[in-house]
Amino acid sequence: MGVVDPTVVANFAQYTPDMRPSVPIIFFIDRNYNVRSQFMGSEPFFQSGDMTAKIRAEIDKIVAEKPPASALKASPKK
Repeated sequence: MGVVDPTVVANFAQYTPDMRPSVPIIFFIDRNYNVRSQFMGSEPFFQSGDMTAKIRAEIDKIVAEKPPASALKASPKK
């Protein structure tokens, strides 16, 4: 959760000047800092259904992915 300058959000979300995003805006970012999905308040994601389940499903998709082999080799051994 955060509040940022609208210009920063527009650049981050790759909104064009003619787009009119509506709030809330939610971004799902993976462990490599890539935006995997994003939703604006006017999209069906926010319109109906169990929001907790929808958010959990998006998170589960990202968490379930295995990191690339190069990342596994770089991790310290315990």
